[in-house]
Parts: sequence; C-alpha cells; structure tokens
Amino acid sequence: MRRLLKNTTQRRLAIIGVLRDLLGWQPPEMIAELLDCSTKTVLSDVEAINDYWGEHVGVEYSRTNGLRLNESLHNKTRQLARNLMEESEAFLFLERLFFQPNEDIDYWLNELYISEATFYRMVKQIDNVLEEKGLILKRRPFYITAENECWVREFYVQLFLEKYGINEWPFDVEREAVIAFIRKMNQSFKLDGNDRELLETSYLLAVTIVRTAQDFYSKPMANVSIHHKSTEKILALRPFAERVVQSTNYSMTNHWQVEVANSLLGNYVDPSFSKDYSETLEALGKFIDELEHIYEVSLTAKKKQHLIERLLRIKTNYQFYPYSRTILFDSDAYFTRNAQSQFPHFTKYVHQLLLQLERTTGDPWFSQFHFSVLAVLFKEWEGLALSLDIRSSKVKILVVSDSGRSHAKMIAELIQSRFYYRVMIKTYEGSVLELSSDGRFKNYDLVVTNFPIQHYPYSNLKIIDDFLTEADLSAIGAVIKEIH
Repeated sequence: MRRLLKNTTQRRLAIIGVLRDLLGWQPPEMIAELLDCSTKTVLSDVEAINDYWGEHVGVEYSRTNGLRLNESLHNKTRQLARNLMEESEAFLFLERLFFQPNEDIDYWLNELYISEATFYRMVKQIDNVLEEKGLILKRRPFYITAENECWVREFYVQLFLEKYGINEWPFDVEREAVIAFIRKMNQSFKLDGNDRELLETSYLLAVTIVRTAQDFYSKPMANVSIHHKSTEKILALRPFAERVVQSTNYSMTNHWQVEVANSLLGNYVDPSFSKDYSETLEALGKFIDELEHIYEVSLTAKKKQHLIERLLRIKTNYQFYPYSRTILFDSDAYFTRNAQSQFPHFTKYVHQLLLQLERTTGDPWFSQFHFSVLAVLFKEWEGLALSLDIRSSKVKILVVSDSGRSHAKMIAELIQSRFYYRVMIKTYEGSVLELSSDGRFKNYDLVVTNFPIQHYPYSNLKIIDDFLTEADLSAIGAVIKEIH
C-alpha cells in the first residue's frame, strides 16, 4: 500500500527495503540503478531519511563503504508507519471511511479539504491498491466491500494495528472490556496466543462491532466449518459481550454470536476442514524432524505439537484471508533480516526445506510464508537461537601482551566473559621480545595486542588499551559479528 504515499516517500522506503534485504554495506550507485534514479537522488534521500525519520530508522553513509542500515534504529518502524499514514490523504480517507461509510462525494471533498480532481486521482490509486487486497471501493455512496465481509474486517485490523499498535485504541468501545471478552473466549475454546495476538483479536472484535452496526454482515468461509457447539460457547459469553457495548451507541444484534464466530474463529475452529489437513500435518512434522536432526536441537512431543500448530495457523490464516496483510511494513520481514544475519546457514536451509514443502503440498510455504515461518520458529521454538549460537563456528582469538602472561590472561578473560561461546581464546605463551609474526598468527581470526607488532603482515590485528575499554570491546564485537 506504499503506492498511496508520495513518490519521494515511496522511494525512501524502497531504499530502506533494499538495505534491509541486502546485508552490510551497499554502493549507492547500485541502489540508484535498482530504483531507476540518480546516485545524487539516493544520497539526498538518505540525508532526508536521517533528518526526518532519524528517530525511527537511519542509514549510515561512508564514502569508502557505501550505505547500510543503522543497526540500532532499523526496527523502530511502527511509529514511523503512524506518521506516514497521518501525512497521507489516502490513508486518512480510508480510516475515516471505516467510521463514516455511505457518504457522498460532497461530504468527502469538504471533509478532506481537497479538489474533486485530486479526490478522484486518489480514489483511482486506492482502487488499484484495494484490488490487490481483495477489496472494492464502492461509490455513490462511498464504502468498502468484498467477496466476503471478513476480508474487509481483516484489512482494517491490520491497518489500525500498524498505525496505533499496542498503546493506542481508535475505537469507541472500552478496550479493557474487549480484551476481557477475548480472554474468556480463548479460555473457552482453549486457544493460545501471545499478547500481540490477543491485541489483534481484540482489534478484530472492535472492527466487527463497528461493521455490524453499519449493517455489514459476514458469511462463513466456504472451506470453514464452524460447529453449532461453537456458537453455543460464544452465547455463554453474552455477559462479557454486553459489557463491551455497555454505555456505547452499539447494541447486541440478533445473531451477534454468528458474527463473532465468523470473524474471530474462522481461522481457528476445526482446521480439519481442509481435505489435505492430515497431509499438511505430516509434512510439517517431517519439516521439524529434519531441523531437529540437522541442528541437533530436540523438542518434547508437546512442544513439537505446539510448534506444528503454530505453523499450521500460518496456512489457515492465509486460507481465511488469501492476501497480503502488510500495510506499510512487514514486521516478520524485519525480524527475519536479523535472523538471516545471525544464522545464515539455518535460514538458508529453512528456505530450501520450504521450497520442497511448497512443491510437495502445493501451498505457498516459501513464496508467501517464509518470513512468517522463520518468525514462528525463532519465537516459538524455545532455546533454538541459543542452541544455534552455541553450535556455530567459534571465532579464534590470540591475545598478545607486552605486560606478561597474567595481563594477557586478564584480557582474554574479559573478552571471554563478554562474548562467551562465540569465541575460542588463547594467550601468547612466549616472550614478545623475540616475537616474530610467522605463519601461526595467520591461523587466528583475530590477534588482539596492547602494542603495535612491527612489520605485521596480516589484516587480523586489533590493538587495544592496556585495560579493555568499551570502545575496544565494541570494536572486537564488530569483528566477531562479521566473522560469525
């Protein structure tokens, strides 16, 4: 949906995306070629990114090395998404249209303070973007619809989540009452989920309340079977539902439990609706088995089942809404970028397995799901990241000191305590007075010394202070990260 933003904003976000996907330093000339603009424009955009968005995302520029994302800032894009949406007339229109459907063009021209020509240009852009989401913008009056009302609701959940997140609440129903209902529903149906998933479902309930009050009703998905007992369980939650609409302009509809079931349980209840359900479970089981075997990270039967269910939910979510849920930023893609940087072998092997899984099952496990799968694996597989880190290749370090072996040992201990299992450290045992930089030094990834070694021929030397400073440790850490 970035096409709804200004062209300059789209290009700046594209620069961030390129640097996110291509790890390390990148030449600005290459980025300019990819984005079909001049190098001068890229560098000007980088300056604007740092000036205007620097609190949330930043790009480092070096005449020698090129461009790369600022590692300390690149994940703070949620607030940036809100700011960009606030500045966009198209996003403003979409949000207001949710709360105020069925108004004519005169209303919107007055509401947005724009000309009729500008409005229709914007509407044409919105048409193209919504089509990719399975949605339709109706005119005379204006409202959004779809083949299935649940798609509209899912779209607005993602839009509001990306804009308002966990700390704000754009609806005129009490957030605490909505969350209380969702918690009770999860207990009743024995559904698990983290806080973000709880919040997402709470957003979905709030969106459902608003849309049904506007006479937009859902229908069950063709491939989803919601059992009668499910609606009976929801009916038992009526006291909690009444608290949600208490002291509001909303009321309980005659079939409120059906709306809740269609929207909130469509991607949870009875996943065996799929004819290939058992085949998918078997394929996911083999996928996890392969990762356990190759990387020697074992799972209990219970945890393995939980992990398979979480992966299966990626597929059922896609079946429920078969379009991209991303509005401006894909949080799983940003998460995966760090995983690829830290564990390139594991992530590449997962990609290979997902390609095989896609060919075997016909489901888009790689082409559509690979970011989500990696996010689930690292977030839900307890101990996976630590185990991969411990088993990864160690950075070999030699510590040389002109103040004696005890001093060298102290430096080695400080490095070891900071970087623990990522390094394998030795101290130089001989006298530095007879030191010669022979071939042995070449066998180490890093040679750390508190004095310059004359005529040292290799590039693995790092000179430090007599007592390691934070700057020394950071510099050593940068080398370790690069090698690791």
